[in-house]
Amino acid sequence: MLQVANAMTTAGFSLSEKFFTVPSDGQHSEWFWAREFPAAYQWLFAGAVSAGHEAPSEELSVFPNPAGSWVRLTNVKSAEKIKLQVIGADGKMWRDATITGSDPIWTGDLPKGVYVVKIKKAGQNWRTAKLVRQ
Repeated sequence: MLQVANAMTTAGFSLSEKFFTVPSDGQHSEWFWAREFPAAYQWLFAGAVSAGHEAPSEELSVFPNPAGSWVRLTNVKSAEKIKLQVIGADGKMWRDATITGSDPIWTGDLPKGVYVVKIKKAGQNWRTAKLVRQ
């Protein structure tokens, strides 16, 4: 991890832009990667057949995508309360809020790049979608 931190410093990242955490149960295993990096895990295993994981019944997506200043979610009921997170490719949390399904999501302050949008309905698992900000 020290090598990654040093490489980021060499590349011009400031101390405030770097954050590292090591989960106590962290290990090189499929369940760990699926839990910690759901969007990457879903992308990597898209179309793969697995007896251990069920595909989500309703796929989440963001539109328009690539995004301008505002986006909306698909497959979310308009009055439904949901937990929302928007996470940058660097791991920075840009949004952490509770919204209703019909609420537009402000993306005008996001730098250009790729983001993971995560939502969680009451009593359900997190669902993810990729967001591109241009």
